[in-house]
Amino acid sequence: YISVDEYDELYLHDANCVEVEPFEDEWVYDIVMEDNTIPYFFANNILVHNSNYYKILGVDNLDDAVKRADEIADLVNESFPPFMREAFNCQDTFDTLIACGREIVADTGMFIAKKKYIARALDVEGIRYDPSDDKALKMQGVEIKKTDTPPIIQKFLKKVVVDILAQRPYSEVRDYVLEFRTELEKNKDVHFQLGVVKSANNLTEKYAEWEAIEKAGRGKVNLSQNIRASINHNEYLKKVGDKQTKPIIMGQKVRIFYLKPNQMQWDSIAISSDLDSFPNWFDEMFEVDIEKTLTKLIDDKLSIYFKTVNWEVPSFQSKFLDDLFVF
Repeated sequence: YISVDEYDELYLHDANCVEVEPFEDEWVYDIVMEDNTIPYFFANNILVHNSNYYKILGVDNLDDAVKRADEIADLVNESFPPFMREAFNCQDTFDTLIACGREIVADTGMFIAKKKYIARALDVEGIRYDPSDDKALKMQGVEIKKTDTPPIIQKFLKKVVVDILAQRPYSEVRDYVLEFRTELEKNKDVHFQLGVVKSANNLTEKYAEWEAIEKAGRGKVNLSQNIRASINHNEYLKKVGDKQTKPIIMGQKVRIFYLKPNQMQWDSIAISSDLDSFPNWFDEMFEVDIEKTLTKLIDDKLSIYFKTVNWEVPSFQSKFLDDLFVF
């Protein structure tokens, strides 16, 4: 069994029904369609979905939008009692157990994929928010919320998304992205903050397999990046005889860093997330591949949001061309 939060992160598309945490001797089920590109279905001519979003036309203020949203909810709820009585033979009071209601009213939003969206909500279940308030952002399944996204990148992504939802021009957002990227490239003091946090799960088992096969020269072992990076860390401690730095153990949280070409011929290394800076031996042998790091943390993540508004992920070359052809 998994919790609701865990399910939201994993979202098991191949499951038909996933049981989640029990409450008051009952179970909650999340139904997944066999065709996971269609998150809804029609039952007795009723559109079935745990949530739906509507674009309300013909209104020019929040009060009217809220009123229209409530009217939609009321119309849907009126259809439930007769259906419940006919389909399930429900008696009075039981035929109103199914109901829907307005959750948010937003002025702009980005719908990226199934269970992935960001909306700038002005009304959340009756509570009004200023667009500049952080609480106005309603997010689900996006990189900003993922725990393995470094906080410094989360803050950056949030600023970019807020600017997009505020409909700021591409040129302003582009310039901010390039300035932020340049600052990270130049400032080595923040490179440690760019480590992606992962768990060294199954490290003991995989470490033994690596020693028996790969270290012994008998072949290559298929290892996840966080496990290989953790093994690299522990092996280097042995190599330099570092008795002060603790080796990484199974289940420990670590930061993963991409490396520039080095004598060890390693692509990455893990550092304990308990530390707040690189160990003394790191700079003597290794250097963070900041270009690869920023490509994965900035370019790849921005492409998810920029694609929804038909924007190109900015680069200094594209900015040069944009400026060159501005007449």
